[in-house]
Amino acid sequence: MATKVQDLILINITTVLLGCSGLFAQLIPLPAPVIICGRLIIAGVCLMLPLLFMKSVTWITAKADLNKIMIAGILIALSWILFYAAIQMSSVSIGIISLYTYPCFSSIIEPFWYRQPIKKRHIFAALAVILGVFILSSHHIEGGDVMWGLVLGVASAILFTIRNLIVKPLTLAYSSQVLMGYQCVIGAFFCLPFFAKPLLLITGNTLALLLLSGIVFTALSHTLFVKSMERLSVTTVGIIASFQIIYAVILGIVFLGEEISKAVFLGGGIVLIAVVIENIFVSQEKNKAN
Repeated sequence: MATKVQDLILINITTVLLGCSGLFAQLIPLPAPVIICGRLIIAGVCLMLPLLFMKSVTWITAKADLNKIMIAGILIALSWILFYAAIQMSSVSIGIISLYTYPCFSSIIEPFWYRQPIKKRHIFAALAVILGVFILSSHHIEGGDVMWGLVLGVASAILFTIRNLIVKPLTLAYSSQVLMGYQCVIGAFFCLPFFAKPLLLITGNTLALLLLSGIVFTALSHTLFVKSMERLSVTTVGIIASFQIIYAVILGIVFLGEEISKAVFLGGGIVLIAVVIENIFVSQEKNKAN
């Protein structure tokens, strides 16, 4: 019982850390692509360095797998850039809610990806996302652009979904730390030719925030998230992880003074409910398959 409680505390701490990630789009005074480039470099180093000292690591050497992980690395870089751009254009709440439509997009895209029949719940997920985003579009932010924030956030969610579908088969052969490390390094190399110069000029508080974002809120949070999945069920992890939406909105209010309107409350609530329901269905299907 004590171990399970510790695991639940761990996954909740991890979810808070992941929810904090979006704050850095507003806290770091740099364009979204530059922040993400730095974040990928730092996280890539933190994830890959420990692996170099481990003897039992399975590295990615097969050409087909390398091609997949290269595409996934580029997609994760683009997805994170769009996510941070969405927050900078609008708010943390708009950015995180629109990004977290990705489980619903997964249920919509996956049947086409694997040529499987579409289920009723896939239609429900699509309608829920459309309704939630439509309600969110009525939210007003002084000096911000909610519509563009939603467009960029949803685009980020779609790219993130495709990246997940590409990586999914690789999880059978490689550890999640290896896969995430490769993606961060590849994403960093993809971004560097465009954003290396601004990174070299970063000093002081900006550098400290960037290091914090890459080490604690990317590399560490990912490692803890994987650790929490060792003993907890997929359903528990999926549902608690969905609460990133709630944590991120609260953190945006506390640290950035963001306002939450009825549109954010209702639209975000619809998306959150749809995500939780989708996680439950996916978990049940996995249990039946096993």
